[in-house]
Amino acid sequence: MDNSTEAERQRERKKPRLALVQRYAQRSGLTIRESSLIVRDVLASVRDTLQDGNSVRIPGLGTLMPGKGKVIFRNSRDPGE
Repeated sequence: MDNSTEAERQRERKKPRLALVQRYAQRSGLTIRESSLIVRDVLASVRDTLQDGNSVRIPGLGTLMPGKGKVIFRNSRDPGE
C-alpha cells in the first residue's frame, strides 16, 4: 500500500530540477530565482517541442525524440549520431 501523498510525490519529482537550478546558479553566478526562471523556460521549450512532434538535440548528451506516449532518449554515443 502506498502511503505517499500527492504533495510528497510532487516534491520528489522536483528534486532533480532543484539540483539543476542550484548547479546552474553556482556556475553562472546568477541568483537561484534567476536560474530557476531560465531552467523553467528551457524545460518548457523542450516539452513544447516534443509535444509538437519534433526532436530536441542536446550536444554532448544526445537527442530526445517524441514517442507514442513517452519520450525516447538516444545517447550521442549511439552509432549514426
